[in-house]
Amino acid sequence: MYEYKVLSLFVRDCENIFNQLAADGWRLVSMIPNQGMGSGAVAAFERSTAESD
Repeated sequence: MYEYKVLSLFVRDCENIFNQLAADGWRLVSMIPNQGMGSGAVAAFERSTAESD
């Protein structure tokens, strides 16, 4: 089983946040521009839960 997280971020913040999430086991599955924010992006992450082991 998987759990998912969707974030709306400014591009300048992506690197630090993505690295933090990767360290916690999150994997980036989708990233699209967020034109409403100007220089933003919407990113979706997933990670395996203990139930799927």
